Amino acid sequence: MFENILFLSSALLALAGALGVVFTKNLMHACVLLLATLFGVSGLYAVIGADFLAASQLVIYAGGVIIL
Repeated sequence: MFENILFLSSALLALAGALGVVFTKNLMHACVLLLATLFGVSGLYAVIGADFLAASQLVIYAGGVIIL
């Protein structure tokens, strides 16, 4: 049950963030929404049991967006 809730919340976060990136006109808002999308994708990796991919998603990609 918890995995289903985690999957649905991660999928909604990734989808909403991706749609927000596409439809926003402000660059800073797009960066924050891209960060939310990457967190959602990391959550999806965590649900399927790919812990290394989830951690590398957070460290490499989300860290790169924050530095950018």
